[in-house]
Amino acid sequence: MKAILIIVASVLLFGCTSNQLKIFAAEAISGSAIGYSKERCGAIKVACPLERYDEWKTSNGKFGCSCAR
Repeated sequence: MKAILIIVASVLLFGCTSNQLKIFAAEAISGSAIGYSKERCGAIKVACPLERYDEWKTSNGKFGCSCAR
């Protein structure tokens, strides 16, 4: 728990956007890699075993993906 707080504080100090912070928090909590762009999802897909990779389209039409670790 202490490590997560240190990481979150560090990320905040380097000025990430609130969306990036939400993704970071979701990844830390779920243990999954999460992406919301074709570029990020391409990188995740390459590094992820096929059976653990998932893609979707959000309600606002945004592309998303994840790799369960």
